[in-house]
Amino acid sequence: MMTRRSFGSSVCALAAVAFGAPKSSLALGRPTGTPLLAVSGRIGVTNDPAGAVFDRAMLDALPQGRFLTTNSWDPERRAYSGPWLKDIFAAVGATGRRIKVTALNDYAVTMPVPVDQPFPPILASRIDDQPIPTRGKGPLWVMYDFASDPGVRTKEIEALAVWNVKSIEVLD
Repeated sequence: MMTRRSFGSSVCALAAVAFGAPKSSLALGRPTGTPLLAVSGRIGVTNDPAGAVFDRAMLDALPQGRFLTTNSWDPERRAYSGPWLKDIFAAVGATGRRIKVTALNDYAVTMPVPVDQPFPPILASRIDDQPIPTRGKGPLWVMYDFASDPGVRTKEIEALAVWNVKSIEVLD
């Protein structure tokens, strides 16, 4: 028999699940397509024994950033789009202050988490609305809006624009 107290507790629990209580491993869902990104380390939400895995549809479901910019690798102004890195970290419940971004060739860069960066990056999955091919620095590329502010177009920030991204580890 359900008492008024247990009914109230049940309603609160359901509301917490529906409206944003701490997420469980089921909240992220499982990729149904080819996995493009693995996130591990200090995260609270997982969907895989190794951490959190995202396919293109899962990345596309996150809030998207889009900007027209040039960069040292392509002087032509292009539209880069993809999820904001900060929203990927929110989706996995990241708690670290630094991340290690690793490319398909195992090149790796350590940087502050996106919320600590003055110019927040996206994880570009498209250039000019087309998926980025692996040979074109894809399928994922940490990209900054280099045209937004002269402070972005520095060698230090350009060094953080890792292409062919395969994984992100959330550190300390």
